[in-house]
Amino acid sequence: MTDRVVCLRCGQVVDIAATICPRCGASFGGATAPSGVPNFGGAPPSYLAGAPGTPMVGRSAPSHTLRNVLIFVAIAVVALVVLFVVPISHPFNDQLPVDSDFSNAHLLYFPTNSPVSLSWSATGGSAQVEVSLWATSGEIYAANGSSGSYAFNANGNPYAFEVSTESVAQISVNLQGSYAAPIL
Repeated sequence: MTDRVVCLRCGQVVDIAATICPRCGASFGGATAPSGVPNFGGAPPSYLAGAPGTPMVGRSAPSHTLRNVLIFVAIAVVALVVLFVVPISHPFNDQLPVDSDFSNAHLLYFPTNSPVSLSWSATGGSAQVEVSLWATSGEIYAANGSSGSYAFNANGNPYAFEVSTESVAQISVNLQGSYAAPIL
């Protein structure tokens, strides 16, 4: 087996008779190393590869720890921006019983500045229903019929959705919709 040395500049294993590292071009000439081992022109001599009792020591490969940490931090920042900034659609759906007065208001809570769209439809009877949506500032939507829809930007909580009818039949209203808001 031919004796080999490790280039201390790039870690390439080369034959002991080589004068130049084939990978990085380092010259093995210069000061004579003990026992015939070449030197890297002023750098400490390389060690024999596989020689008993002598570790194969050289320059270790550059650490990728910093790069990996920076990649992880960049991914975490992007994920947080998505969670805090990008609006995601959040659906809702409620079944409301209807009585003859507005005593059963259904409270709805939405994040401030989120766009809200809602629709409603009455089921179980042919009577018309009266629907009102109240914000903290007053009534923002009113309708009379068997279905309807409304869209608005939420600016305060809670919203009260009220339904009333003059019919004696069992009527219920299906309230559904969605609002867009960041997850966090």
